[in-house]
Amino acid sequence: MKNRKHLVWIVLGFLFIVIAINLIRNRYTTLSSDDARLTLNDSSAVSHILIRRTNDSLFLSRRSDGTWIFPDQRIANPAYLKFVFRIFSQLKISSVVPRNQWDAIRDSILHAGVEIIFYNHQQLILHNIYLFPDRQNQKTFALKKSAQQPFLVELPGYEGNFSGLFYLPVTQWYQPVIIHYNPRQIREIYVDHVESPDKSFTLRILPGQQPILLDIENDPHPYSEEALKAYLTFLRNIYVEKYIDKQASTTAWRKQIQSIVFALLMKPIASIN
Repeated sequence: MKNRKHLVWIVLGFLFIVIAINLIRNRYTTLSSDDARLTLNDSSAVSHILIRRTNDSLFLSRRSDGTWIFPDQRIANPAYLKFVFRIFSQLKISSVVPRNQWDAIRDSILHAGVEIIFYNHQQLILHNIYLFPDRQNQKTFALKKSAQQPFLVELPGYEGNFSGLFYLPVTQWYQPVIIHYNPRQIREIYVDHVESPDKSFTLRILPGQQPILLDIENDPHPYSEEALKAYLTFLRNIYVEKYIDKQASTTAWRKQIQSIVFALLMKPIASIN
């Protein structure tokens, strides 16, 4: 009888151990696996980034001067790239997804998530990962390419769903700064009046000398010093407010806008006829 009791306790103990191991596997393990390595090893080795969304893709390349550009040579917003590298250098797992939810969450990530691929200069893949927002709970899921296990992740110091960055329209990824100069660094400004070339002018600013306003024939003209000051202040910072749809941006339309802008810029300084 005693032997039977001992046997029962042994069997129950064995079952308890098996159940405990399964629970740990389902909920808490694999953090040391390759699936859980979500950050970039070396961001300085990244030369290209592909952001693949449901309906389109963004492709960025790093130039020798450190700026990032799109295939059409538009410069990307450096603040966004800085945030991208912050994400993939500081990303941490906040919660392990239970095993019985892996397949459903993985399917959602692959169907509606964003795939981010980092390449080196030889076009070899350095890192390939999916991000997917849990908008209801303001959290983010991450899944490495070809991995089975998704994770809930967080970015230290950032509240909310940081993956929204990768869902922004491409125009919001463009560098918003058109002109950003210190007026004291400007030595010459040339304005090309598209519709009336004879109204084009050059403003020459030499150190220690009075600025000179020259017309299309290179003849000097008088001007208002206050207007010149306002003009240089205007040129200090010019940002994009909104990118116009390509279909609406016809050649005639661009010429009209360009002519109006330059006419407004030149009138406060002088009227060159």
